[in-house]
Amino acid sequence: MALSLQSLFSSLKPPAPEVARTVGIDIGSSSIKVVELEQTERAPVLRTYGELQLGPYAGKELGACVQLEPQQQLEAVVDVLREAGVTAKTGVLLIPLSASFVTVVPLMADPEEDLQSRIPVEARKYIPVAASEVTLDWIEVPTTPNEEKPTREVLMVALQNEALQKTNQLLGQVGMLGQPTELEIFSSVRATITDQQQTYAIIDLGASRSRLYIVRDGIVVRLHHLQVGGMRITEQVAKQFSLAFADAEMQKRDANNQDVLSLAVDVLRPALVEFGNILARYERDSGLGISQVMLGGGVSTTVGLAPIVQDQLQRSVIVANPFTKVGYPLFMEDVLRTIGPSFVPAVGAALRIV
Repeated sequence: MALSLQSLFSSLKPPAPEVARTVGIDIGSSSIKVVELEQTERAPVLRTYGELQLGPYAGKELGACVQLEPQQQLEAVVDVLREAGVTAKTGVLLIPLSASFVTVVPLMADPEEDLQSRIPVEARKYIPVAASEVTLDWIEVPTTPNEEKPTREVLMVALQNEALQKTNQLLGQVGMLGQPTELEIFSSVRATITDQQQTYAIIDLGASRSRLYIVRDGIVVRLHHLQVGGMRITEQVAKQFSLAFADAEMQKRDANNQDVLSLAVDVLRPALVEFGNILARYERDSGLGISQVMLGGGVSTTVGLAPIVQDQLQRSVIVANPFTKVGYPLFMEDVLRTIGPSFVPAVGAALRIV
């Protein structure tokens, strides 16, 4: 299979050295990010990273969310690899969550029952396309203290074959043949989770969407997403201050603009309220507590946002910094901490095979 959850989740453990250098490539809705790591005797080490805005490739403004044509996407990948000085010929190109169907499915089954034969049948109930159009995989979710027998849950993933083919084609065009691909959700888990015995929540505040993942024992056990993100904030800034979109995007990135922070909170508050309700419901139903909330995504770099999210959720919130999992020069610490939330998937992708 092109996608193996069993091998994927085992790779959340400290990776065994396989290649000298590898690059993680994350093509988002508004920008593309790359991270190149090198395996040393002691740990993976950061060699370079880079980011390019995708709007101009589609004739749009900086910060705009776009869907590029294959040739435009190829140009963007080539440009960011060149600008960042990436030399690795081994890498992982992430597939966006939008190109898949990911859900947790409850099954009435005895503990000793083999679920393998039931999964294709159950998948038809949840996946709105023909089985021939997707690559299907699954993994059983660990039981919880409050779980009633004989209920069992599986994390089911159906990846669109067309998306997988396009990803492999793009890798081949940039000279990386036979490389693994991965859904961004799993790279985010690898880059943020430090203790697989705990239950974490990851909130990804991206350009076009906000997502919530609940992770237990290194496995995604719940996920939820809403169509609200950084682009919505930019649009509100443009409207509030009568600015062009590009100027509003620059204002949004101003770390000292309290008016923009206030607008960002107003835009995100409905999503945060819903995420808070989901976390509370999961804790009640499972009998498990969420040990920590990790905040990732480009919007999370907004100065002053994390304390507001923490107050809204009434939980400990930490801004994700995936670069803590790799070595880097000390003088880069402040910069990497600042950009870390944006590079969570790209770092996680590179860590898969380094």
